[in-house]
Amino acid sequence: MMVKKIVLAFSLMMAGATWCSAQTATAPHSTNQQQSGTIEKRDTVQLMAVDKIKDKNTRKQVKAQMGTMRFQKVARAMREGYFVLMASSVRHSPSGAIDASADEQANFVLVQGHSGVFQTAGRGINPGLNNMGGFTFKGRMGKPTFSSNKKGDLFMNFTLVGSDVNCDVYITLFHGSGDAEATVTPAMGRGSFTLRGKLRPYKQPKPATAP
Repeated sequence: MMVKKIVLAFSLMMAGATWCSAQTATAPHSTNQQQSGTIEKRDTVQLMAVDKIKDKNTRKQVKAQMGTMRFQKVARAMREGYFVLMASSVRHSPSGAIDASADEQANFVLVQGHSGVFQTAGRGINPGLNNMGGFTFKGRMGKPTFSSNKKGDLFMNFTLVGSDVNCDVYITLFHGSGDAEATVTPAMGRGSFTLRGKLRPYKQPKPATAP
């Protein structure tokens, strides 16, 4: 009973954190930078609160329950087609270049219904194709396919179709968490990109209409 009460309390906390994360992804690079810090603080507060549970078995159970709830919520968002993977690590193949502390606001895979965006950005002097050290690709999303393995990891595969080129996107959501990895392969001879980070439910707000 005590474990259930603790889990319920944390589920309410996570609901607030999810709404905050949705607000963060509205304009991935240039806006809402302060809210990103809010997300990190909320996640940290949750983990610190769990770590204060004295009983080791109870603490372990609560962490497992939190991970399961997070996974279920994010898996549902993936299947509904409204989410953002904000990458804290980006690796390029075949060059082997790795940004192990990527800006989550600027490196992401965003899916909104039938459309999506893939963006990379760097910290070097090269402005890239999007003036952020990388490039931004927007397109319409082909029909996704889903599968899973014995571990319970969820896989999503789809193609982003742009005006000139396409991108193949393969996303893995790791069971019992909100951690995810996306491999994006543009059909433009630039190799593939692997983005690792948190996958969050997110639906962009509709633009306000004039009265």
